[in-house]
Amino acid sequence: MKRILLALALVASLAAAVAQGAASEGVTLDEGKSALAKVSGVLSRRHSVELPVPDWKGGQEVRREQVVTVLADWARRVEPKLRAKMRAERFDKAAISDGLPQAAQADALALIQAGFAAPVGPMIVGPNESLSPEEFGDAMGYFTARLEDLAALNDPEYTPGISWPF
Repeated sequence: MKRILLALALVASLAAAVAQGAASEGVTLDEGKSALAKVSGVLSRRHSVELPVPDWKGGQEVRREQVVTVLADWARRVEPKLRAKMRAERFDKAAISDGLPQAAQADALALIQAGFAAPVGPMIVGPNESLSPEEFGDAMGYFTARLEDLAALNDPEYTPGISWPF
């Protein structure tokens, strides 16, 4: 439980740090890489799996499809370590085709169906090509929280109201 809270606190602090240091409206490649490196380190140790950090450099803004691709790769790598699976969510698949380039749509669909991304969150449907610090932090927080939800099963003796299946 402490690890879950630590991971969530880390994501929240990263989002706040990125928000304070943002020189432009969106998260830059350097800021995104730095935040992903910190989250990758925590999740890699927690799940005993290597989560590669993208080799992003520069002051350009991170595009939504870049974040989708990284998180989809991380989800595929961590999936064998998970102890539960989310029920498939219902959502409008047309929103994905409207909001993301063709190359990232399959990754976005996989993230949503696995429960790692909000179906109508800014990372998936936009409205901008890049993510603001708040949107980037929201996407990372959602991914991390859902990952930790699936990594450990609740004990029905102590938590009957939140035991699987949801």
